Amino acid sequence: MTDLETFKKHAKRKLIVMYLATLLPIMLVVILEFALKQEVSMGLVVTRYLLLAAIEAIIVGKIINYHLILAKTDYCEKRYTETIDERNLFIKMKTLNLSFKIVAFITGVLAIIFGFINEHMFYVALAELGIMLLSYIFVKIYYIKKY
Repeated sequence: MTDLETFKKHAKRKLIVMYLATLLPIMLVVILEFALKQEVSMGLVVTRYLLLAAIEAIIVGKIINYHLILAKTDYCEKRYTETIDERNLFIKMKTLNLSFKIVAFITGVLAIIFGFINEHMFYVALAELGIMLLSYIFVKIYYIKKY
């Protein structure tokens, strides 16, 4: 981002995306609830809706953040400064890098364990690990070509 106006334009686009993103989890839950009429434990039902509420709360938090960026100049300048600060960028990069490695390692270990316990859980963990690694490879190739 080159300047404050560009930052505001990006915030406006992200705001639109977040408004649309509020609909996706709700639509998924409603469609799957009616399409897959299954008898499941009450704990699973409660967990589903708690997850939905958590996802929606995160999205609403982002919507509020983008509204504040667009409405308040001081807040916008503060967020812009935090966004372009090299120290914050470095910390974010290192955090994401280490977090990815930890999650990939744990998923790999779980896949091995699940291979001895449950075939379905094994394939889910293996698919998750594969998706993580493939997305990492494609994103790395993208940035190598971009920069």
